[in-house]
Amino acid sequence: MQKVGLYLFILLSLGSCQKDFVFLTTEDKLVDKTWYLEKISTPAGSLVYASQPTFSFQLDKSTKGYDDSDGISGTYYIDEQSLVTSLQITSNGRLIEAFLLRQVESDHVVMEYSKNNVSNTLYFSLRP
Repeated sequence: MQKVGLYLFILLSLGSCQKDFVFLTTEDKLVDKTWYLEKISTPAGSLVYASQPTFSFQLDKSTKGYDDSDGISGTYYIDEQSLVTSLQITSNGRLIEAFLLRQVESDHVVMEYSKNNVSNTLYFSLRP
């Protein structure tokens, strides 16, 4: 009889524990942070900028605003399809850049873009 009571106690204890699961969207992971370029990989090789002054950007969720260290400001749009997610940056009413988001985590982002039929991979992180 004690085993039944123990099993019942364990079952009730587990059933009463509730954990809130928060699902973060791609946008949630990207916004309201400053992202710093750490590395660029091109077919010709890689350039590493870790711990050096470099390009950075920010996305503001409330305004859908985009600002970068080159002085460009505008708006952003994140297009999430089943297999491809892209980040599109618009300034002065025209698309200035579109990136394929390859990996988006809470502290690093990997993007890809093509220019003149050459694919480049950009690695961004948050810096303390």
